[in-house]
Amino acid sequence: EWLSYDKTPETRAEVQQLLDENKIEQLNKILGKHMTFGTAGLRARMGAGYACMNNLTVQQATQGFCAYLELVDPLVYNKGVVVGCDARHHSREFARITAAVFLAHNIPVYLFRDICATPHVPFTLTTKGCSAGVMVTASH
Repeated sequence: EWLSYDKTPETRAEVQQLLDENKIEQLNKILGKHMTFGTAGLRARMGAGYACMNNLTVQQATQGFCAYLELVDPLVYNKGVVVGCDARHHSREFARITAAVFLAHNIPVYLFRDICATPHVPFTLTTKGCSAGVMVTASH
């Protein structure tokens, strides 16, 4: 299933190698359960699988967030969301994926052009009157 959804060569190769080497325990560890959203957001090591941070899990989490926002704030289509990121590994890529998913749901996005400090996201959310904000960072 993972290989049919994942479009990122590095994480596809990671799963394919585990399959080729018949590493069932490791495959179960990364594919057997999904990350959970906690008080610090999504937190996991970067790598392939539903239990790790990667392009696919960011996309899926954002799709879930879109569905939630569409239920709790029908004005999200007018108010939009804010997306920011820091300078850490994959932050920009994850922020762009997040923005793309919102846009695919016809939700306007205020995406910071460059890295930003975490407080910029809630400040922009408040000043622009957005429905929600996402900050891609390894810190909280």
